[in-house]
Amino acid sequence: MIKFILKSLVFIIVIFLLINTSDSLFINKQRGFEWLSATEVKERNKVELAFFGSSHSYCTYDPRVFEDKLNLNTFNFGGASQNLYVTESVIKQAIKTAKIKLAVVDVFSVSLYEPPLTMDNASHQFRSIDYLDLTKDKISLMNTLFGRDSILHVFPTIRDHAVWYDRVFQQPNVLKEKDSYYNGFITNTYFDKNFWRKNVKVRKDKISPKLVPNIQLSNSQKKLIDNIIKLFEEQKIPVLFVSAPVFNKAQITEENANKYYTYQVRLAEYLKGKGYNFIDYNNLWDELNLHVFDFREKSHLNFSGALKVSSHLADYISKHYNFKDGGQKLREYPENVYYLLKTNYSNTLFNAKIKDKKFTKLTGIEDIALYKDKYGRLELIMRGEEIKKIKIKVTYEMPTYQARNLPTSIAKKIKNGKYNNQKELSNLKEGSTFTGLRYNDKEFKIFTIDCPFSEINDLRINVVKNSYSKELISIDNLKLN
Repeated sequence: MIKFILKSLVFIIVIFLLINTSDSLFINKQRGFEWLSATEVKERNKVELAFFGSSHSYCTYDPRVFEDKLNLNTFNFGGASQNLYVTESVIKQAIKTAKIKLAVVDVFSVSLYEPPLTMDNASHQFRSIDYLDLTKDKISLMNTLFGRDSILHVFPTIRDHAVWYDRVFQQPNVLKEKDSYYNGFITNTYFDKNFWRKNVKVRKDKISPKLVPNIQLSNSQKKLIDNIIKLFEEQKIPVLFVSAPVFNKAQITEENANKYYTYQVRLAEYLKGKGYNFIDYNNLWDELNLHVFDFREKSHLNFSGALKVSSHLADYISKHYNFKDGGQKLREYPENVYYLLKTNYSNTLFNAKIKDKKFTKLTGIEDIALYKDKYGRLELIMRGEEIKKIKIKVTYEMPTYQARNLPTSIAKKIKNGKYNNQKELSNLKEGSTFTGLRYNDKEFKIFTIDCPFSEINDLRINVVKNSYSKELISIDNLKLN
C-alpha cells in the first residue's frame, strides 16, 4: 500500500512538472506583447523605478523619459485590462528580484472591478497571470478571481487543450512599425486619424461629471489597496499612486461619466487619508496641454501624450523623492531615443547635421540620427524647430537566407531580397493647437524600420518634400549585433 501511494505521488509530481514545463508552449502569444515584456524583465534584475497597473500604465509611463531624466533603470509591468488583484501578484513577484527604489501604481475604476468578472475581463487577466511563476499566491489568485473549480485553469496546457496544435505552431505577435515599445511600454507612435474616426465618437463639449454619493469604495477594494501598500512598506519601498488621463470629449453616457469621476474622487480621498500621494492626470489637462492628437483612442495615450505625462511625472518624482545614490555616474542608454536626443546622438549608427539650407527650409529638419533598438528595428530620428509634412522612403538588401520565415508584416515589404517601405509623416500642427513631439525645446519625428537581420547592404533613406528629394543616409554595408 505504501509503495502504491509513493508511486502515485511520484506519478502525480511527474505529470505536474510536465504540465508546468509545457505551459510556455500553449500561452497565446498573439493577443499582445506581454510575452515580450515577460521575457525581457526576466533578463533584468536591476529595475529601480517600476510601474504597475493595466494598459493605462503601459500606454502612459514611458521608461525612456524616466531613465533620461532620473538616471534610474525603469520598467513598466502593466498588463492589458489588468485587475488590481492581478497587479498585487505582479508586484509580489517583481519585488523578489528587482531592486526597486520607487514604485508607481496606476489605479482607476476598471482596475478595481471585483469578482465575479465579466467573461471578457476575465480572459484578459490570463495575459498577465500566465507569465507569473507558479506559486501558492498564483493559485490563491485563481481561486479569488475564478473560484475553486477553475484553479486548474492556471495551466494554459489544460485551459487551452482544445487549441494545442495552433498554440505550438503559433508565431508570437510582432512589433509593427507603428508601435513604440521599450521596457514594457507600448503605444502608437503617431495619431491615426482613420483609426480614431472608426473607434471614437466625439462630443462637441466635454461632460461636467457629478459626484454620486452612494458610490463608495467597498471594504474589499480598500483592503486590496491596503495590501499593495503593505507589500511596499514591508520592503521599505516608497509608492506613488497615479491615474492616466482619458479623452474628455468621448461620447459616453452621463451615468458612466459620473461613475468614473466618482471613483477617481473616492480613490483620492482614501489614499490621502492613508497618507499617500495620488496624481489624477485627468485633472491636469490644461497644465499638460493635452490634445486629441495625444491619444491612440479614447482610453489610451499615444507616444506624444505619454511624453507629456511622463515628463511631468519625472519632474514630480525628482522634486519629491530623494534617492540616496542620486549622485551616481550618469548611465548610458544607447537604445533610448530621449537619451540620444539629450546627448546629441552619442553612440548612434549614423548622425549628421543637415547642411542643405534649402532642404532644412522645406522640411524643418536640422539634424538626423540612425540607431538600432533592442527589438530588431532601426529608428531614424529627425530633429528641428518646426518639422513639416514629409515622406520617407527606405530601401535595403539582406542576405537571402536571412529573409526566410519572417512575420507577414515584414515579409510583405520584401521583394527579391530587397526591403522597400515608404510613409508620409503628417504635420498635425497645421490648423491646430497641437505642438508636435517636443523634447528639450525642439521638435522631433521618428521613423521605424523593420530590420531583424544581423547584416544589411545598400541602405538608402530618402526624404521627399513636394518635388524635392534628398538622400539623407547611404550605407553600403551595415553590420548589426
